[in-house]
Amino acid sequence: MKFNSLQDKVVVITGASSGIGKLAAEQFLKQGARVVLAARSEDEMLTHMMDLGVSENEALVVKTDVSQRDAVIDLARRAKAHFGRIDIWVNNAAVNIYATVDQLEEDELRRVIDVNLLGQIYGMQAALDVFKEQKYGNIINIASVLGKSSAPLQSIYTATKHGIVGFSSSLREELKTRGLDDIDVTTILPASINTPFFAHAKSKLGRRAKPIPPVYPPQMVVDAILGSALNPQPEVVVGGAGKMMVWGYSMMPNIVERFMRRYGVPAQTSSIPEDPNGNHNLFNPLPNTQQIEGEFETIGEAAQHYAKKHPLQIAGVVALPLLLLYATTRLKQSTRGITAM
Repeated sequence: MKFNSLQDKVVVITGASSGIGKLAAEQFLKQGARVVLAARSEDEMLTHMMDLGVSENEALVVKTDVSQRDAVIDLARRAKAHFGRIDIWVNNAAVNIYATVDQLEEDELRRVIDVNLLGQIYGMQAALDVFKEQKYGNIINIASVLGKSSAPLQSIYTATKHGIVGFSSSLREELKTRGLDDIDVTTILPASINTPFFAHAKSKLGRRAKPIPPVYPPQMVVDAILGSALNPQPEVVVGGAGKMMVWGYSMMPNIVERFMRRYGVPAQTSSIPEDPNGNHNLFNPLPNTQQIEGEFETIGEAAQHYAKKHPLQIAGVVALPLLLLYATTRLKQSTRGITAM
């Protein structure tokens, strides 16, 4: 359903203790929305709201493990009881493990599926229970460009993101078939985003994982979330590289897979040794991990650094289109002159 503004809209956000979820909560609050923050790290969310000076009339914090269906149903119940309704539901919680397929243990496989896929399905079902009664509402699912592509070392994560894309598409079709036209489902597919997600992920690579470059700032995803809250779209890809990857897999999958086979592993393996203490958030939340941004250079920062080191190349890139435009214009003028003669 389209909204003219986010003022007084009630928004539920899972995975709201850090990264994209935390920034989204801030941005919705700035737009005048009332926000329900859900994550396993209750203290982190409470501290964040206290730091922002937000009152109980503006925000509600609910400790939630989205892998537990009863917990997600309770989240929806408490949100509606506190604010009277739910207008927008953002499924954002996710975990990851970097490992080869033969390294994945059963409990690790189940955990990623339980959080990433079933957690979002539970969220969609909980939101639908409220939205059907209201006859309106927007669901926003955070998937990944890996929901329409793939990468080595992220097999189970990729599988869950494909699942989110497919489930969301089926739900959109069902809603239209049932005449529930004011209930919308948007799937957002971000490329690599600079959040603590990679530092929080479990790694069996011997070194810490890193995002496949280029890396984009989390604000780009949050802008897509806010835009989709106001004006829902079926799917939104965030980041130019993500759009190229999605297009590449749809048009020439063999070539893209060949590229990933060659560069995918080194592109995701950092020089930082794997944490010997095994600090990751796969099964339990990490303390003091409420950061929004990660430790990686975003595409804008990388471009600035490159421009400082290579000013002549940048000048050439900028000048080339202008020279081509000038040459094309001169050629047209010359052709017209010859024709006139």
